[in-house]
Amino acid sequence: MGLISNMIQGYNDIYKYADPRVKDWPFMSGWGSTVGIVAVYIVGITIVGPKLMRNRKPYELKEVLFMYNLFQVLFSAWMFLKGFQYGWWNKYSLRCEPLDTSNSYTAIGMASIAWWYLFSKFTEFLDTVFFIMRKKFNQVSVLHVIHHAGMPLAVWWGVKFLPGGHMTFFGMCNTFVHIVMYTYYLLSSLGPEVQKYLWWKKHLTGLQLLQFVAVFIHSAQTLFSDCDVPTVFPVIICLYAMMFIILFSNFYINSYTKPQHKKKIVEKQEVNANTITENNRAEKIELSSSGTTKKGILDNLGFNLPGFQYGWWDKYSFRCEPLDTTNSYTGIGMASICWWYLVSKFTEFLDTVFFIMRKKFNQVSVLHVIHHAGMPLAVWWGVKFYPGGHLTFFGVFNTFVHVVMYTYYLLSSLGPQVQKYLWWKKHLTGLQLLQFIAVFIHSAQTFFSDCDVPKLFPVIICSYAMMFIILFSNFYIKSYTKPQHKKKIVEKQEVNANVITANVRAEKTELSSSGTTKKGLFDKLGFNLPVCFLSDHTVGLHKME
Repeated sequence: MGLISNMIQGYNDIYKYADPRVKDWPFMSGWGSTVGIVAVYIVGITIVGPKLMRNRKPYELKEVLFMYNLFQVLFSAWMFLKGFQYGWWNKYSLRCEPLDTSNSYTAIGMASIAWWYLFSKFTEFLDTVFFIMRKKFNQVSVLHVIHHAGMPLAVWWGVKFLPGGHMTFFGMCNTFVHIVMYTYYLLSSLGPEVQKYLWWKKHLTGLQLLQFVAVFIHSAQTLFSDCDVPTVFPVIICLYAMMFIILFSNFYINSYTKPQHKKKIVEKQEVNANTITENNRAEKIELSSSGTTKKGILDNLGFNLPGFQYGWWDKYSFRCEPLDTTNSYTGIGMASICWWYLVSKFTEFLDTVFFIMRKKFNQVSVLHVIHHAGMPLAVWWGVKFYPGGHLTFFGVFNTFVHVVMYTYYLLSSLGPQVQKYLWWKKHLTGLQLLQFIAVFIHSAQTFFSDCDVPKLFPVIICSYAMMFIILFSNFYIKSYTKPQHKKKIVEKQEVNANVITANVRAEKTELSSSGTTKKGLFDKLGFNLPVCFLSDHTVGLHKME
């Protein structure tokens, strides 16, 4: 009961940081309503919808699709233009834009657009509904469902805690892409006579890729500065962007590159498969030979590195290594090492225990706890479903880094007389960075081939690696670069803060000026959907102004 009460208390503590301005807006009093809507969506499109359509003919829905796509184009255009009006036209900084928590016209306006962006994620559920009604079940992939169900759950937290400022760049890019995307769907819904002119589908995929790259760079830069943005938000956005960079790159290559590309990869995989088979046949002879074999060399040196012994020394391919599900010596051996790697994650809990016993509570950060608690949970799935093959590269590299890392800690524990010779701490951080980069590249390459590796695992590993590339780069810059670096960033942030203050002071004058102001221009375009539609609470805030 103590654990449950602590979790509830922690949940309530998080809510203390929520933006009070959005508290009374629809869906924003708690996460429950959003979770409930998403749950109904998932049940509806995975169980109820297919069951209802089982004995029915697919619906045409030509007129409905035309009107729906037209609505999405106009809705996305309105959100995009309002986002420019309330900040991104000339007020927001692309380098760093802290949240404006005031009740000014533009601050409330941007918060309202963030809410409408959340609402738009619910309307996009109709994409899936129309797929089911037209019996295009192949379009309702696991990725499609995860994306559509996950977006409102994620965006809700942004609206609840950060409805404005730097992170709204993601929504701006996304709404612009949706303008183009739904315009394509709108034209496509008009039939073959129009579809033959839609030659730019390839470039639409390119635009989506460009969006994720831009969002990743824009969010990641806050991790290398003193920008007043909670770290968890850019980290989540960067992971999300990186996942879709990988998936869209995979789609782009498979859909738009030369057909010969896939043929060559298949041929190479067949060669690798034949090599693996020959190696397995020769295994017992090799491993029973004299001490001059590679296994013997490793054993005689006293470095029984089973990860290399069972595969990575000379049997595994760095390009693609499917799981060996046989009971061969190396197959079982690599699976057992995966299990021991899982056990090692439990032993590393002692890192935290020793920090606490030495009262070094500052070392027990949220990131430290999430990393140490999350690793065994993640590794368990690897051991359960994929104990060997391509993805063990992560564990082999990680254990090597741990050899070096714990050697450093071992020597450091001997006291000042030894610590003064440990000049290579900086390079240890560099080695950790190199590890994550290598693991990312090694896992990501499976997306661009027909390697028989379940795509979910490399996606998780790539996301994990990218998160730590960002965090370790941030640590490296702050710890080992010149002190002037931080000073310059602080000075720039102060300049930005002064500019923001000046803009806020000038706001009322600007917004009350003639129709030639930017606000007037946007209103004349007919996109002035009143912010006060949200609630009476919002109207009250406008009156306070």
